[in-house]
Amino acid sequence: MAITFTNIPQNGASFQKPLIYEFESDTELEQVEIRILDGEGEEIGHKTINGTITSGKIDIAPYVKHAVTYNIPQDITKCCVIDIGGSIDVQVEVEGTLSEERRFIAAQIDASQSIVFLTDQGLKRTIDADEFDMLCFVNTTTTPLTIAIELCDDVYGCMMYRSFIPAEQYRQMAICATPREFPKEMLEIAKYLIIKMRHGNTYLDSMEHEIHPNLSTARRIGWINEQGAPEYYTFPLRKSLLVESTRKHIESIWGREAPALESDNELKMISAYEPQKQLKALAKILSSPKVWLQQSDRQQAVSLMTDRALLTPGAGLGFIEIDLRAAEKGVKLW
Repeated sequence: MAITFTNIPQNGASFQKPLIYEFESDTELEQVEIRILDGEGEEIGHKTINGTITSGKIDIAPYVKHAVTYNIPQDITKCCVIDIGGSIDVQVEVEGTLSEERRFIAAQIDASQSIVFLTDQGLKRTIDADEFDMLCFVNTTTTPLTIAIELCDDVYGCMMYRSFIPAEQYRQMAICATPREFPKEMLEIAKYLIIKMRHGNTYLDSMEHEIHPNLSTARRIGWINEQGAPEYYTFPLRKSLLVESTRKHIESIWGREAPALESDNELKMISAYEPQKQLKALAKILSSPKVWLQQSDRQQAVSLMTDRALLTPGAGLGFIEIDLRAAEKGVKLW
């Protein structure tokens, strides 16, 4: 008996879509055992096909999606490049015959591009000196990406920088940038935190952060976008704070009483005036599988209470509002 794989998904394919493996046998098989293995040889899925066949197929996407893990740090204190997870190496075994190994990722990318950024937001942003940001990407080649993170002002130009050269192919990576790594005396005069990138001999678009303090009402929100990558945005205004209370009554020997008061509070956040492209990116928070308040060095899970976002038509500036409630019952957002 010889098993031949006639179709295998390409490296870098997304497990958000079907991942179809097809195979043939040179003899009839009455029962076929199929195992899905990760890069360490551990089984992450198993399927048995009954009935006499000489060929078959399997969609392994559900097994892969269930097995994938993510690495979203609670806090970033130094500039760095990290693997955020969302990718996995896989082999399929059919009756003892192994397929070639493939790497699958959460993002749905155009593999003809050398570097694919996994963000919906623009590359010109603002950041407080105590905040951090991430720019996620996938390198579809084996050519390293040369990264320089520069702290700059209008007088001296680049004052300090950090450099990195990651070369992981088909990994969901994140460039983590924060002003906190740099000396405080420089942050007092610095105006920009700039990420510059070069892939081989090609210079890519820079990501520029303007450094300025947040308003006291500002809250920073994190979420996972449709590419399986973390995004961050600071909403400058807390438009209102709502408290919802419910009294529970019970009957006792002294009559009907209200012994407990349950309360949930909501934050209504309003964005800065932004161009339409940025507003559309922020609107995607509503469909995110995970949203959190980034509070200092920790994440606080929240639930979205907003069902839809209203965007003003046209090419001008606008804003977006979202309502948040703590994901855990009784936990307050302030």
